[in-house]
Amino acid sequence: MGVKDENNIIIEAGSLEEALIKASKQFGVERENIKYEFISDSHDDAPPGRFGGVKIKIIDDFFVRHERFRNEIAIDNLIKQAEAFANTKDGFIRLEVIGDDVVLTIYPHVGAGKPVTIKDAYERLNNPRYIGLVKKSIMAAFEPDKVRKPHVVARLNPEYKDVDARPVFEAAGDKMGLYLKFVPPRGFGKFPKYDEIERLVYELGVKTQIDRQVVENAIKNRVSNSSFLISKGDAPVNGSDTRVEWRVERMGPEKIVYLRPDGSVDFKKVYLLSNIQKDQVIGDVLNATSGIDGRDIYGEAVPAKPGREKNIALGKNIVLNEEKTKIMSVIDGQIKFECGVANVYPVHEIYGDVGYKTGNIEFAGSVVVKGTVLDGFSIKAGGNVYVENPVGEAVIEAEGDICLPAGFIGKNKGVLKSAKSVMVKFAEGGTIEAKERVVADLVIIHSRVTAGDKIEAVGKRGQIIGGELFASNEIMAKTIGAPVGVATRLNLGFDTLSLGYFESICSDFSFTEKEIEKINQAQNYLRLSRARGEKKIEGDIDDMIKRLDATRAMLETKWEYLHGEKERVLKEMNTETRGVVKVIDVMYGGVTINIKNVLYNVQSNIISSALHLENQEVRIFPL
Repeated sequence: MGVKDENNIIIEAGSLEEALIKASKQFGVERENIKYEFISDSHDDAPPGRFGGVKIKIIDDFFVRHERFRNEIAIDNLIKQAEAFANTKDGFIRLEVIGDDVVLTIYPHVGAGKPVTIKDAYERLNNPRYIGLVKKSIMAAFEPDKVRKPHVVARLNPEYKDVDARPVFEAAGDKMGLYLKFVPPRGFGKFPKYDEIERLVYELGVKTQIDRQVVENAIKNRVSNSSFLISKGDAPVNGSDTRVEWRVERMGPEKIVYLRPDGSVDFKKVYLLSNIQKDQVIGDVLNATSGIDGRDIYGEAVPAKPGREKNIALGKNIVLNEEKTKIMSVIDGQIKFECGVANVYPVHEIYGDVGYKTGNIEFAGSVVVKGTVLDGFSIKAGGNVYVENPVGEAVIEAEGDICLPAGFIGKNKGVLKSAKSVMVKFAEGGTIEAKERVVADLVIIHSRVTAGDKIEAVGKRGQIIGGELFASNEIMAKTIGAPVGVATRLNLGFDTLSLGYFESICSDFSFTEKEIEKINQAQNYLRLSRARGEKKIEGDIDDMIKRLDATRAMLETKWEYLHGEKERVLKEMNTETRGVVKVIDVMYGGVTINIKNVLYNVQSNIISSALHLENQEVRIFPL
């Protein structure tokens, strides 16, 4: 017996002679030509083959030849299996409808394929589409000499006869459109080609272009029982009535998103108002037009409807020019459209607070706020500003008056700036600037107040306590200062409108003097280094000194200009101003009065007096 392990062939027998005979028969090789190797004996100490069974291992090329032989057999079997599979084919039935005839063709099986039976044929023909089965023809189709040949075995039921899709065209009532609908096909009916549709459309007398994409999509997707527009005429463009083409950028308050330079959003600037200036052209009057005629799908003209001449409705504060071609505003304000009519109102009213809902307000006219201005927000108006509730850390600028009947608590950041006057119930911890007057009903506390004419606090309490006040002509109050000696500074007799410019000149003058001093120090150091022969500085010392000389010359020229400008402005500020302080009840110690740069420190209480400058001294006169 031969046993094959992974790499060798092992022969077992009762003796060595028997093992060699087995190998000779198995491999067809003479006994003498077999090469082997003895593996084991039943008695390990006996010579091979003397006692019991033996095992030998065939060596050299016997195993290799044996494996090649087996591989050749395996490959041959695979080829035979593949050939058998390739030559195997199931039989099948083909049914065709040719005209009104149903044609049967039988294709027999090949090799081990599954054959087709008469039962299979009858199952295929068991269909209401087929009538009048001919059994004889069915049987004949299976005869060996008649297979693969067509046989008429039935007739097509007329109700199931294939019918192609039929196009139906319909023109719109106004002849401005042509619609196509496909009656659905029956059986294996087909849809017509685009060329056929195009021919039928033009036979109808249609002159307009066909929408080819719509038609081809309907054919491709076999769309039926749905109408779709495939051609349309050129609609007439009716004339427009007399109308106004507005020139204003915004027809009303417009919400915007304002980005700062760093890319962040300023949520306090969310609306832009439609500001209008006096005599500004806000619209052009366009006359009625006749329109443009159109064409229907048959090429016939469709007349356009001409526009009508109409009168232009004008709202408040709006007029036409002499030629009646332009619309103009007669005031500064805000444009609003009400019932389709434009109006320009001089006042912008806010029924609530100025805050994140409204954003900062910029308006060419007056602004009325029924609430307050929240901290951090601002109003900039070309007219007056009126705020009903107390105002805090806000900024209000107006070309007219500012009126705060509930008071102003600036928290050292709030600012009121008016080109006319400021009227407040009270003011605390803010900055107020007015070109005319500043009037407080109750008190002005720790504020910086500047007025081009007068500062008055003569209402119910009429107090001025702390802070610094500037007025060109007069400061008047019932009480100035406080019993505890609160520092209060009153400045009068200056043109306060030029005060800011004067302070700017003084600052530039001081800075220029310091720069000249630095250049002098640098030149002295360079000259001393040159005299000692020191080389602590890289570069040409003489060149550095020349450059410093040129810079100093420019700074000295600027110094002379600023010095002259300072003297001129100071002289103008001290001209044509009275500079009077009036206290109705009492002025306490701790108050400092500066009238045209003449200082007077109040040491003790002053009762019901007026203080003004006389012979370059501050004198006190009873009221």
